[in-house]
Amino acid sequence: MSEDVDDAAGSARWEILGQAFQANQFPSENLPLVQRIMDRVGIDHYEGTRSRYFKAIRHDGARHLTVHYGYTSGFETEEAAVLAAGDVDRESHGSRWRVNHPLNDVGEHHRGGYGTAPPQRAVVVCPTCFTELPTSGVCDVCAT
Repeated sequence: MSEDVDDAAGSARWEILGQAFQANQFPSENLPLVQRIMDRVGIDHYEGTRSRYFKAIRHDGARHLTVHYGYTSGFETEEAAVLAAGDVDRESHGSRWRVNHPLNDVGEHHRGGYGTAPPQRAVVVCPTCFTELPTSGVCDVCAT
């Protein structure tokens, strides 16, 4: 069975990593690294969640990995992360380790944001009445 959707739980099950990537709209640029990790760890299947990640369920019954847009987490040690992924960008996250994917937005999350803020517009003041000018450049108060 390639996909079994459980609408009540809001989850799905996939046997093939590419299907899980496609269903979660993850970038294909990250697929080769994640496939290598899954091949080395030994994955039975993948389970969807209501969040923006999916679980990789191991053959050996050990704790599952979670695959996110920009990283895979759930490694118990740094050594386990290196054995699975190779010498790639990785970091400790609580009591677990994670491997950052080539295409990710991990840096923004560590700074407390979810992406970059739009650039701030410099405040321009009307030289006649000293009110802030709108983006049109024409004063709403005195039309200068």
